[in-house]
Amino acid sequence: MTRSHCFILQHDSPISFYPDKNQLMIDSEEIHLEPLQARLLSYFIENRGKVLSTQQIAADVWQRTQVSDNLVRQVISLLRSQLQDKTRPYRIIQTIPKQGYLFDVKVTE
Repeated sequence: MTRSHCFILQHDSPISFYPDKNQLMIDSEEIHLEPLQARLLSYFIENRGKVLSTQQIAADVWQRTQVSDNLVRQVISLLRSQLQDKTRPYRIIQTIPKQGYLFDVKVTE
């Protein structure tokens, strides 16, 4: 059996993310992500430290250009709640006014 690839997000308590299982582990609680949320989190990890516009996210994650900004915001909001990023301003997926989103959390593999 092959070991699952895992990213550790350094937050208040470490968050383990298993992209191939669409799963998060927070305080030994398993949280299932929808495939789109898992793709979005993988995308944020790959582009850590960069401000990403909703249009960039839509094109790269949905791989379609006709995705509403509202849908992107909705999926980001759901992902934030799965990551338990509830304090404002958000700390894991930050909102950069009039520019987009910034994922700037230390990640180890």
